[in-house]
Amino acid sequence: MTLEEMIREVKTEIKDANPNILLSLTDYLNEALSWVASEFTLPSLKKFNTVTTVVSQAWLSMPSGFNGRLIYVGDAEGEIQIVDGGIQELLRMYPDLSDEGSITEVAIENSTLWYQAIPATATTLYIVYREDPDELVNSTDTPTCLPTYLHRGILVNKACALAYSVIEEGITGDKTNTMFYEGKVQQGIAQLNKWISQRRSNVSHSIWDV
Repeated sequence: MTLEEMIREVKTEIKDANPNILLSLTDYLNEALSWVASEFTLPSLKKFNTVTTVVSQAWLSMPSGFNGRLIYVGDAEGEIQIVDGGIQELLRMYPDLSDEGSITEVAIENSTLWYQAIPATATTLYIVYREDPDELVNSTDTPTCLPTYLHRGILVNKACALAYSVIEEGITGDKTNTMFYEGKVQQGIAQLNKWISQRRSNVSHSIWDV
């Protein structure tokens, strides 16, 4: 579905919303798209790339589009450990981040990759990570990271839930419409999980299975 088609679907569902809500429908759809991309590993948003360490520096910038989820890091010798806890955990292990030598651990913090030790020469690292989806801007834009049959089930319904969370703000008790559309989103998520699982190899485990 195109952005224009999804906006039309949301308008049909929420009916007589105030003008401010209607003006925000593109934002709600993009928020829905960002949400599903951050919560689930969509195959087309899993990217392979290379980055290069900087001499005498313990960090480097991740490629543009990186959404904060690093799946794999390795060099010519093989896989490198990604520590949990980000830069804080790496600092516990290497208090001044000044050790020199081959990289044995890395940590991700926002769009920065920290590493220890620091190689004496610039070293190529091979990375697999999740990328942000393209924002829907033009009326003909389509969220290609999701199959078409899930556009209504997830994006349209999530946008409706977001709209109704604003419309029903301040209501005492259950937000009936918000809960209704969140329930429909979960039905779409069940289909999404099935779609993702069908695209995983059953032959052997690899970094692409995350």
